[in-house]
Amino acid sequence: PTTVGGPQPQSIPSAQNTYSPFAKVTWQLNPTNKIVASGYWRKYNWDNRDAGWWTVANADAKEDTAVTLGTVQWSSTVTNNFFFNLKTSWYALHQYILARNQLAPHWDDEDGVNRGGYGSDWWYGRRRLQVNGDATYFLDNWLGSHEFKAGFNFEYAYDTTNTQYYQDSHFPAGTFPAGFKAVDLDFYGGVPIDAWVGEEYDQRNNLIQSGGFLQDTWAPTK
Repeated sequence: PTTVGGPQPQSIPSAQNTYSPFAKVTWQLNPTNKIVASGYWRKYNWDNRDAGWWTVANADAKEDTAVTLGTVQWSSTVTNNFFFNLKTSWYALHQYILARNQLAPHWDDEDGVNRGGYGSDWWYGRRRLQVNGDATYFLDNWLGSHEFKAGFNFEYAYDTTNTQYYQDSHFPAGTFPAGFKAVDLDFYGGVPIDAWVGEEYDQRNNLIQSGGFLQDTWAPTK
């Protein structure tokens, strides 16, 4: 059991590293067709998330987060009166917050220190695919002049969340309903006096949406 005489919080190095390269390339395929592609990636690591005077080192968490974004656009001039753009983009994110051990938090009420663990793992992810297109056509000498525009948008996205708690050894398997675990304990004099019970869960949200437009800018006289 945790006691006030146990390990104390210590000053330790805590690294937070961020990497974020970006690249962009343009291809002029011919005088009327061009492709532009770009990509961005951001990586973030934190080896002692939530470190503080109230936690020992093993009660901190490790964070791993990354974002990826890529786009490709094709622009084409078909004739002097007609051109279009087609663009697609991809977005991906993940954030993982992981415990450094498999212990529930053990809070000592006598000095307010957590000498157990972080108590849980958390995985979050998000993905999105988007496609956009637009076209423009100029028409003269038809009851004046016209600028016709048309376009569309499509998006598919989803995000997921997954959690895992570490059950404290004072409560054997089967003590709580499936998915519930005692994951946050208060101690006094080495004896647990209360516990917080959390529920593990997995979740996914989906999004699909699309749209379009038609437009005519008309000038009765040229």
